[in-house]
Amino acid sequence: MSAQLEAQPETAVLEIAPETVKLAIKDLSGEPLILFSRSFDPVSYHQIEELFLNAGATLNVAYELEILLSVINFVAMGTGCGLLPDYARRVSVDGVVFKTLKAPNVVKTLAMVKRKGASELARTFFQFTADELGERRFDAKGRKVSSKDAC
Repeated sequence: MSAQLEAQPETAVLEIAPETVKLAIKDLSGEPLILFSRSFDPVSYHQIEELFLNAGATLNVAYELEILLSVINFVAMGTGCGLLPDYARRVSVDGVVFKTLKAPNVVKTLAMVKRKGASELARTFFQFTADELGERRFDAKGRKVSSKDAC
């Protein structure tokens, strides 16, 4: 059994907050970027490359890291901007702001799989997690949708 838990759009992580509420990929053209390592998350990395290419923007990757908090800390040190899943907004670091990206955007989907015949504890965990996280969903353009509209 499987369940889609959450689909989240990427969010721009910046040291200085521009006046705009949302940023376009073109706004990040040429800016030094801090991304998850291509070897760590090749699918998202490729999607980000395509976003920049389709927007006619220059992708300037300064650092590739494997830990979300490291990306945020590098942004806080002023080494560049980051692109992270929206859940990263829950991490509060002085000097760092999170800006929503305008569509089109990369959307990451978190899913969970449970083995047939799993223990009662595994079934309970699966159901709890699906119930709690399954309500926060996004469509392909990164807009929040209710759980009854998703899938």
